Amino acid sequence: MSTYQGQDKLPKLPIPKLEDTCARYVKALTPLLSEQQLATTRAAVDAFVATDGPKLQQELCAYAEDKASYIEDFWYDAYLAGSSSVVLNINPYFVLEDDPVPQHNDQGRRAAALTISALQFLCKLRAETLAPDDWRGAPLCMNQYRRLFGCTRMPKDGCDQIQSHPDSKHLVVMAKGRIYYFDVLWGALAQAARALADSQLLGAAPSRTESHPDRS
Repeated sequence: MSTYQGQDKLPKLPIPKLEDTCARYVKALTPLLSEQQLATTRAAVDAFVATDGPKLQQELCAYAEDKASYIEDFWYDAYLAGSSSVVLNINPYFVLEDDPVPQHNDQGRRAAALTISALQFLCKLRAETLAPDDWRGAPLCMNQYRRLFGCTRMPKDGCDQIQSHPDSKHLVVMAKGRIYYFDVLWGALAQAARALADSQLLGAAPSRTESHPDRS
């Protein structure tokens, strides 16, 4: 089973009817507006449906003819062009629970264990042996997984850019105000995960890339 085997079978994201979109817009604003504001909004929506709306809906349908998702490019523009701080305002974060084994909760051991698990996941993803996501038997899009590792947001004037490096092999560690990087993948992907599991990464991570006879 290939990770991306269901991509060609995915349906295109449907474009809602103009009237349905406008009705959902008004419904979403209803609890946020006063009666007077809501009446003004409804009048503006009705005028839009009667004038510019149908033409714009037609242009949107024409734009989406050769695209799997009509909203993807607009989403990237909204995500990458924003000038507010990415942290807190845009990107989520998560907090991990403690390891059920108390002696595994010191920072170095916990970080190493999470790194090994993430790299084992990465190996499956790059070898395309990771089972694809599905919802009640229907395949889900896996394209975003291509940007889960080896991907960064590059600041640019006007609009940032996303850059992916699918062959990246290194890991970056920030500790006590310093940045360290070192290779964590080498040789065949299947061997890399096993090598990491048996390595001394649980002890202390090297602060620089060191030579290894099996690395390529």
